[in-house]
Amino acid sequence: MRVPRDGWFRACVVPRANYALALYDNPAATLDDLREAVTTFEETERVARQVLGSAHPLFGIIERDLQGARAALRARETPPSPPARSV
Repeated sequence: MRVPRDGWFRACVVPRANYALALYDNPAATLDDLREAVTTFEETERVARQVLGSAHPLFGIIERDLQGARAALRARETPPSPPARSV
């Protein structure tokens, strides 16, 4: 029995994307959680591009979530700027 590409992708890869989304969307996510989310989204995006192509709607969703996870990671990794000193 042959499983269509889209069906295989939804069954095997979408759960990983949902896992990554749960990691980075959690307000209590640690830096390690955010790093794992980014790594998982990067792997998922690569597979989505190979299997479905970059024009597929699921690819766009994964790409958007990857950008969000990267932004969340950058925001957490960037140290806060020191308070301005008054003169």
